[in-house]
Amino acid sequence: MASLLIALLLRSAARLPLARATPTRNVPPPVNRSRLPADTAQLKGALMLFSHITMKRYRLYRALLAITIGALVCIISLASRYQQELTTVQQMQRNAATIAITQLERILSRAETVSKNNIGWVNQRCEEISPHLTNMAIHLETIRAVLLVKDGIVTCSNLINQPIKSLRAIYPEMLSAKDTLVLRAARLLNRGSPILLFWRPDQANPTSGMVYIFNIATLSAFILAPRPPYVDYMALNVAGHTLRFNDMRVRAPTDAAEAETPPRLELRSSRYPFSISLFSPAARDLALQRLPRHIPLALLLFLLASILTYLASANRMSLAYPIAQAIRRRQLTLYCQPIIHTESGRCEGVEILLRWYNPRHGWTSPEIFIPLAEQNGLIVPLTRYLLEALAAQRHHFPHDRDFYFSINVAAEHFAQGKLALDIQNLWLRHRPQQRLMLELTERTRLPSQDYPQLHILREMGLSLALDDFGTGHSSLSYLQDLQPEMLKIDRAFCATIGSDAINARVLDLMIDLARQLRLRLVMEGVEQTQQADYLRQRQVYAMQGYLFARPMPLRDFPGWHAHYQRQCGDSTPAAQSAGEFSRAPAQT
Repeated sequence: MASLLIALLLRSAARLPLARATPTRNVPPPVNRSRLPADTAQLKGALMLFSHITMKRYRLYRALLAITIGALVCIISLASRYQQELTTVQQMQRNAATIAITQLERILSRAETVSKNNIGWVNQRCEEISPHLTNMAIHLETIRAVLLVKDGIVTCSNLINQPIKSLRAIYPEMLSAKDTLVLRAARLLNRGSPILLFWRPDQANPTSGMVYIFNIATLSAFILAPRPPYVDYMALNVAGHTLRFNDMRVRAPTDAAEAETPPRLELRSSRYPFSISLFSPAARDLALQRLPRHIPLALLLFLLASILTYLASANRMSLAYPIAQAIRRRQLTLYCQPIIHTESGRCEGVEILLRWYNPRHGWTSPEIFIPLAEQNGLIVPLTRYLLEALAAQRHHFPHDRDFYFSINVAAEHFAQGKLALDIQNLWLRHRPQQRLMLELTERTRLPSQDYPQLHILREMGLSLALDDFGTGHSSLSYLQDLQPEMLKIDRAFCATIGSDAINARVLDLMIDLARQLRLRLVMEGVEQTQQADYLRQRQVYAMQGYLFARPMPLRDFPGWHAHYQRQCGDSTPAAQSAGEFSRAPAQT
């Protein structure tokens, strides 16, 4: 019945506000307050403010990253669309010129085919051939006239009144041994209008052959027609002479106007001696004009990429990600705080703590990154890191089997024997002289299925302590199930020593309970000699707090330990309680 009452008092006391200790009259000189922790409420407020500012900053980083990625996706999308439009414009312009060349080649090819079959007409009488020439002109449609030439003299044509007598006199450049095109202004028929002459020589006599006169002004109306928005107009080029769309004037090579508007593109025929010039705005200007129609899609991609980036960065852009990075980069530093045996004053062990200096945020409190590690599944890697680093730095401590390291472990680390395996691989394989004590926090209850792991760990030579006793799952059944060797009382109860707060009475009950259960007690948060004297009178096993030393890097422990031993010497416990502990250096 008494045990049940004690358990109920422990649970109720854990929920009550703490009263600050009221110092008695006969107390030693005050301890240097600069060495003491900040007020609990102020510390919690500072941690909450830090957490709020940090998370707000990370949300801002996530938003900026999302906007940046979204903007990059938008820019890349528009750039790719611009390149696509540029390629399309260039291809459409080339296609337009190619189509014009193909159309004119088809017309010339028909005339070429006819001349191959009828080149012998140049040696026949005009009366016999004239009807055939008329039928040929009608059949070919695009031909204005067909002339038969023998030795440079026109001997026959489909025209009733043949005004051309000597081809050598009018177009001497045409009398060639190969196919020839001539683009000129008409001198006799429809004087001044553009005509295209196609010379097909007789291979036996290059000065004899057939001349096809095309009504190129009519042909150019559809061959050289604009194809907006890619083509403003085109021009036909033959031997330096040019005929533009909707222009009845043939331009000579010396025409200055030609040089004022250079073509965007010029393609040559592979079969006949002519080329097509294309006039249009620059391809990049046309591509830019067509780009706005792609903006809605780019904005949609911007929103989609921004949202996906913001959601995907939830893990990386949080404190959990820097913690994982700190573990991988070994940026976490091991600190230790001595545990003092109350009766002898001897340092019998240390609690191993983790400190983290974030390059961006500076020193980050364990009150922030330890819970975050627990929430994000990083507490087990964090413990493995601690074991590995501690094994490498154990030489800073006494090589004594009675000396122990106390480390915090999470309940989830016990699952499936992971903790036992990690201790075997990361700690015991180094064959350390010091012992290892596992502190299982009372706030996270160990599942019953993992209780057998405790027996395995004890067989490996490890001890178990229940940390923060009185603040969580305080019950006699839990103590009976765990059977810890030691209880560590939360610092909140130490602050009530010398006061009339209910937690002070609960502390006495916990001390009595530990004595009845034959469990060793370690009092955390001891800051004043008055508290140490009280705990000694109540025969509490060990103490830990700023009265003896602040948490220090592992490499500083040998210096502190040597100084502490010199200060204590053979002093009696009474002399130590009078202030010897307070003169031990507080390492930072």
